[in-house]
Amino acid sequence: MMKVGRRDLSALERADKSSIHIITISYYTVMSKLAPKSLRLIPAVHRATHRIGLYLASRQAEALSQGESHILALLAPSRPLTIAELHHGLAHKRSTLTSILDRLVARGLITRRVGKADRRTFVVTLTAKGRRWAREVFEQMVDLERAVAAQVADADLAGFSKVLSAIETEARTRAAARASR
Repeated sequence: MMKVGRRDLSALERADKSSIHIITISYYTVMSKLAPKSLRLIPAVHRATHRIGLYLASRQAEALSQGESHILALLAPSRPLTIAELHHGLAHKRSTLTSILDRLVARGLITRRVGKADRRTFVVTLTAKGRRWAREVFEQMVDLERAVAAQVADADLAGFSKVLSAIETEARTRAAARASR
């Protein structure tokens, strides 16, 4: 059993089996104590994102990675998407996205085909099995979001969305500035 502050993390250890996660929580806990105002947003976003992944994995008969789940959820309510559209929707590095797509193809959940209008593009389509899995993942996300939305005011949701948008925009801008140097 590991304690961080007063919190017992043994259940998290069993659910995750990842020492990296425990180290990350410990790091952010220590950092928030050393400089309480310097890391108020990123640790919470990181933890919440990880918790979403654990939630999705706990509800699936065949465990999908967080990346696989998010791709399926993005495809569930839509038409087939190009790899560029998936990249834009998820912000994964292209190599990471390709790796995840390879795993989904191997599991028989999606197909990748050369685009008809533009042969330089690949179009990603759910298979029949993939549609069932995607619908399940999408419904899990909708259920979680509804449960959270029921606990907070609409103004809080709007403010949260604004903060997330600012984080994403600032991170993208800074990454682009570094890349252009």
